[in-house]
Amino acid sequence: MKSRLSGTLHTCLIPAFHSYSTAKTWHARILSNMAGLCAGLMVVSAQAAFQAVDNFDDLALGDINGQNGWVVKLTSGEVAVDPVAGSNQALKVSTESGTVNKPLNVAQDTTRMLFLRLRFEEHGRYSFGLSPATNPDEFIDFGPESGLAEATASDPNDDFRVANSLTTGIYDILDTLAPDTWYNTWISVNNTSDTYELWMNSDPGGDAQASDQMANDAAETLFGFRTATSNDLINFFIKTGGGNSPVDGQFYIDDIYLEDTDDINLNNPVSAVPIPAAAWLFGSGLLGLIGIARRRKSA
Repeated sequence: MKSRLSGTLHTCLIPAFHSYSTAKTWHARILSNMAGLCAGLMVVSAQAAFQAVDNFDDLALGDINGQNGWVVKLTSGEVAVDPVAGSNQALKVSTESGTVNKPLNVAQDTTRMLFLRLRFEEHGRYSFGLSPATNPDEFIDFGPESGLAEATASDPNDDFRVANSLTTGIYDILDTLAPDTWYNTWISVNNTSDTYELWMNSDPGGDAQASDQMANDAAETLFGFRTATSNDLINFFIKTGGGNSPVDGQFYIDDIYLEDTDDINLNNPVSAVPIPAAAWLFGSGLLGLIGIARRRKSA
């Protein structure tokens, strides 16, 4: 999914050289007001601190191994057309007890917000997160680990879970997800305390709200890394496990972003830039001003 920011900024940059202080006509003043509003929009965009890791749109369809730093082992990882939006591309992974990873860095003693979108079409065992290992291979190579639990006879639900070393078990079940649904996911990774927090919603392009923070059955929202580390987290890591699941499954990930500060950033980096209230000038208000200018010019 591509951000719709670039087109807005391109439009705004066209009249940016006009100066209100030197404007001699109503036409010039209108252009100056437009430039001022555009400058405000550009300030908003400049404050966004999410940096794109991969949105897969510029990659070739098919096997992702070797593309843009991705490494695939013993599973199927491919660039595929979004099953919902045909103009969008995403990473599609099948559960065949393999791995997919790409270099990504969260330095020791920093906190970073990881954003991505995820979707599944069939039940399977999937885990994704970050790893300090150079060549991650097993579930114990995860720091923060999230994903879908393997379906069993006693629990056939599509349970979303996280590894949590702060409790006695390996995993905590947080929620039950629905197939064929894109979920926005924010993960705040603290690589000082080896803990993390999660937010999730299915609002297309929507930001996370306080109510979107995920908790376990004990109402705890802070989770411990699967394996503690004193090193940098250096790989975005996906681990699949066929196990006893009746199908290989189809799991999609798209729009991976990483915050470049310690801030808790709950914005959606792939949503449209919010337009300030004063930007009514770009709508009916702007048309009204243009009409006034034309009438004055013809008078």
